[in-house]
Amino acid sequence: MSYLSFACRMLPVDQLLRCSLGLSRAELRLLKHLTSNKGEHDVASLSRQLKKDRTVVQRALSGLFSKGVVRRRQINIDSGGYYFVYSSVPKQIIKEKIYTNLRGFNKAVEDAIEKW
Repeated sequence: MSYLSFACRMLPVDQLLRCSLGLSRAELRLLKHLTSNKGEHDVASLSRQLKKDRTVVQRALSGLFSKGVVRRRQINIDSGGYYFVYSSVPKQIIKEKIYTNLRGFNKAVEDAIEKW
């Protein structure tokens, strides 16, 4: 696990990712899995691979999709119905979202220090 030094505290990079993107632990674990396992995945296969209940995976995917860090594509079934497959957006897009959020945080810190 990577750490960053901030004043007198070491900050795990995973914690930075969670905070900057507003991720739950389940969302972070799923995002890391999707970024390291390229291609499209359905909920059932992700549930098996991560050894998590299907509802936990579905909820995490929904959160990641709403945050813009995963893609979702609908697959129509010939006999009727459909299901979704998910994939990670490119890591560079995720990094840009993190950088944008960190710049906002940095500005808020500067403003707080100025008001002090």
